[in-house]
Amino acid sequence: MIAKGNALGFAVVQPTFVTEQNGEDGEDGNYALEAYYKVQVTDNIAVTPAVFYLSNPTGQGGLDTFGALVQTTFKF
Repeated sequence: MIAKGNALGFAVVQPTFVTEQNGEDGEDGNYALEAYYKVQVTDNIAVTPAVFYLSNPTGQGGLDTFGALVQTTFKF
């Protein structure tokens, strides 16, 4: 269960990419996934851990990328 003031999110996106160039098929199909959970610690502090995955971020033959981050928000 998600506690009051907290937020759970998930995103799947696919950026535009080249499908054909100079008569050759493009191989740039890629996508990104992200999941996060914002925890409202106090009225003024929120901590948001997130994980993400990028499929073929540099285009043809690129390596997949997986990462994580933590964002802390302070409101004054």
